[in-house]
Amino acid sequence: MLNFIKSEACLLSLANKSHHQKTGRSDADIQQVARELTLLNIREGLFSVVVLGWEDIQQRLSEYKSIARSHYPELFPTLKPILFQGLDFALDRGGKFFPSKSLYDSELVYHLPEENELISDIISQLTTDDGEKLVLLTGAPASGKTVLGGSIGKELQKREFDVFYYSLNNDDEFRDVLNDIYTCDQLRTLVILGNCHLNISITSRIYSSFNKFDNVSCLMISRNVSKDVRYDYENYALDFFQRLDDIDCLFDLSNITKKKFKRKIIGIIEKYRDHKESLINKKLNMGDINVVVNNTAVPLRRE
Repeated sequence: MLNFIKSEACLLSLANKSHHQKTGRSDADIQQVARELTLLNIREGLFSVVVLGWEDIQQRLSEYKSIARSHYPELFPTLKPILFQGLDFALDRGGKFFPSKSLYDSELVYHLPEENELISDIISQLTTDDGEKLVLLTGAPASGKTVLGGSIGKELQKREFDVFYYSLNNDDEFRDVLNDIYTCDQLRTLVILGNCHLNISITSRIYSSFNKFDNVSCLMISRNVSKDVRYDYENYALDFFQRLDDIDCLFDLSNITKKKFKRKIIGIIEKYRDHKESLINKKLNMGDINVVVNNTAVPLRRE
């Protein structure tokens, strides 16, 4: 036991030396002591010893953010974005045509299998360690872009991400949006930017500046727009739609919802029916679902 304590003291001394001098030799000495301690401990059925660098510690803190915050609140910035809102706050106050938080909490949001596959692909891109963590989701008006974006945000919340939402406007200033992204550049953060088609200039410049950020992932949501209005002439005539498409970071929802419109409505009706039946604990009587769908689909398509 005494030898073990001496070894621990030796390790602490080397760690302090390494911290101050940051020499390769000190790092090697620490690793050697750790290996020797591990061999000794294994013989006695004890724990292994691992040396973590600061980057390793940051990564582990980011993977278990809620635990890290509860024990080390001083490590987390208290600054909050000015424009951006937390996703749950935005969902609660989004308005008539915005999905509500209660829909997600009650698991009443329905996605087609093809949409679930799209969600999975987007999340993989947003959480990659190697590639671009900037994704553009496009689609026709009322095709379900924001609902799908909300599902992505809710899933990343489960994975210890902070998630913020903001809907771009014509009168937004680039520096204000960029400052909020800088503020959000903490550990494992997702920023969802809606209505990107309303301000192509800002969206284009965010794309050009995104390599400055270390920890932010960004989901941009935009209507499909024609090529002649996608160019940002203040940013070297950049077409960021095409740039993101070239690296497989553009995902389009239009073809899915257009071809599967009827099946989508059936899925929504069935999900609500099942939810209602679970609440009242009995089967509901309803008419022919195809008749219901046809009566619903016609006026929706006219709009």
